Amino acid sequence: MVSLGEYCLEYQWEEKFSTGDEAIDLQHKTVFELSNAFLQAHDKDQLERTLAKLLDYVKQHFAYEEALMAQMYMVDHEEHTLSHALLVERLEILRGRLSHDSLDRMELTLFLNHWTSSHIPRLDANLVECLRLCETRRGDLLGS
Repeated sequence: MVSLGEYCLEYQWEEKFSTGDEAIDLQHKTVFELSNAFLQAHDKDQLERTLAKLLDYVKQHFAYEEALMAQMYMVDHEEHTLSHALLVERLEILRGRLSHDSLDRMELTLFLNHWTSSHIPRLDANLVECLRLCETRRGDLLGS
């Protein structure tokens, strides 16, 4: 059953989520905003609309990151891409459960906890480090 209780959860952007890449951080902040819109929705229609927006945006964000990884020939891009696929699959499952009135808001909260505590600091931070190394190498090549 969709939980529409009186509680209101909110995700706050904290510096610990920052990857150091402005574009990626801005996209992550948008994911937080869309997640908060879902968590604050008051009826099933609003929940469905905000979860659909979140899912669409997450897919765009992942496509952006995956394009960067492909451009850099990133070594562990397969693990990162698989993680994206699993996160999208989980959101799709949550959306299906919502449409069948069997989703509790806490499930999305648990999903976001995993994303913020595992995916962003580990995989996305590694992506940004690779971006920095590629920029440094490109600068070295252009400077020589």
